[in-house]
Amino acid sequence: MARLRERLRDRRRPRVGRNDPCLCGTGKRFKRCCEGRVDWHRVLQEEPASLPKYLTARGKNRLFLETIASALQLDRSAPTRWPDVKAAITPDSVREIHEAVLWLWPDLDDLGRVLDLEATESSGLYVGNYHAEALERCLARHALYSESILLLDPFMHPLLIREEMNPLVHPEQHMITTAQAAGIWLAMAPWVEKGLVRFIRCPADFSIEAFRFSLGASTRRQERHPELLDLLDTEVKRMIEEGQSANDLEEFYRLSHPDEFWTDRYREAHPAATSEELENLLREIRRRREWHPYFLEQSGPDSGRSNEEIIKESAGTSYEMAKIVANRSRSHMITDMRYRWMEMEMDRRDGGVWRVDLGLRSLRRFQTFG
Repeated sequence: MARLRERLRDRRRPRVGRNDPCLCGTGKRFKRCCEGRVDWHRVLQEEPASLPKYLTARGKNRLFLETIASALQLDRSAPTRWPDVKAAITPDSVREIHEAVLWLWPDLDDLGRVLDLEATESSGLYVGNYHAEALERCLARHALYSESILLLDPFMHPLLIREEMNPLVHPEQHMITTAQAAGIWLAMAPWVEKGLVRFIRCPADFSIEAFRFSLGASTRRQERHPELLDLLDTEVKRMIEEGQSANDLEEFYRLSHPDEFWTDRYREAHPAATSEELENLLREIRRRREWHPYFLEQSGPDSGRSNEEIIKESAGTSYEMAKIVANRSRSHMITDMRYRWMEMEMDRRDGGVWRVDLGLRSLRRFQTFG
């Protein structure tokens, strides 16, 4: 956070011109945005802790992209090589990025403020396969029908995570998940800069009551409709067959085997293997490791790596949380998962997913968010 605070101090200036881009991040001119509502001269002179509560989702996103680039030592004016990104992921950079998550999204009230601002536009909320290729397919299909697409931030929010798994306390356990999430952010960066994509958080990041509500509602729906679990199994198998995230995970485990494992296996299958063939095999294995979405090399006892790293796959958020976020931001829900579609169908069958009173009752469960 020290480097981020320095950049913010450098930005302080005596006044914001009426024709300057508004500092909240909307992309509009100041005179058509915050003039008369926000005293940016005063805000920029205050402690940086107060700044996020004046930013829009786009403003938070652009500042967070700067944090990622700084933490991972990236030159955003040049093409980004994925091996270089992974090589820059250290416990220190993991901690710096997650500190920025906590700073930019401080509480549930601020999330509600940001979602209220998003309600002024036509937006789609995506809950589905959170891999860069799937997200790009989603944007190509749906960006024509919405002014923006809302995505759930793939980085863990440290607020409610227990100390033994918290990325601020044990960043060495989150280097793989940081690589995954950074890959998504960097792939979406051009869309974020244009204001077509906005990363947001969900209420469960700030409220244990919200998390329990979501978990309980999902469990009760699965009990009423056991066919949901059958479809979930089918969905996972489809992801493996189509080479999506589950297959990435399987390849990750294979690539984690040491070089000796691969040469021994090859000799078993090809007893007459030459040294050149073995070297070609290892060269291909190392190439796959280098470009794998989140395989990180173990570079010795001083690397800071943990033998008990956390690996996370995500569909954005649960259906119950997505309903609450969509209701607050007036978004329509988008998904590429049949399981999510069936949840919507079952919800309509059980009582009507988009009834306004249902959304309001859900919101009132979290007093600071209603």
